[in-house]
Amino acid sequence: HRLDPATLRLRGGFKGATYAAAGLFDAARLSFRLWRILRTLPQPDLVLVQNPPHFPTILVAWRSLHRRGVRFVIDWHNLGYTVLRTRLGRWHPAVRLARWLERRDARRVNANLCVSRGLAAFLESRFDVDSARVLYDRPASVFTPMDRSERERFRQALFGRLGVHATKKTSISPSTPSRGSRNAFADGKRRAAGGFRISSSS
Repeated sequence: HRLDPATLRLRGGFKGATYAAAGLFDAARLSFRLWRILRTLPQPDLVLVQNPPHFPTILVAWRSLHRRGVRFVIDWHNLGYTVLRTRLGRWHPAVRLARWLERRDARRVNANLCVSRGLAAFLESRFDVDSARVLYDRPASVFTPMDRSERERFRQALFGRLGVHATKKTSISPSTPSRGSRNAFADGKRRAAGGFRISSSS
């Protein structure tokens, strides 16, 4: 059934004020929850935070952990202020504030990671970052597609372990990792270093 879009409409300044108040309330609520989580965690050696979102994630994590001697790394996937600029316009005060915050924090953290050379060059030229390391956002080489026979063996083993009767109509996507595709953190052979990751998408 087709559902009509919501009919709630707010006009003029009341609309903008309502959105601003809702945004500030959500930011305050999420900031408090994140701060409480970080304060109760055992102290890590390093914290890796994805950007965007920059506010309030990085600001709260920095204040909560940096004073405890934790090394701080930003994983840049995009620039938050440019995303905000598409909605508010280039010269909006919120956009200018967001850019200033991102530039300041990029310069004071221990390291910056980027998903492309272009983004790394931008951080170095526009944000005056000493060096930004490029780590492409792609799967490790251990993850390879399976052929038909491997997929069938994996399917039988998986459904057998789950107690589900497998039929020929049940298929496994070719992108499913093979049974032998394991890494040092998954098989428990390597002791993971103390660290904490904050990500909006993982």
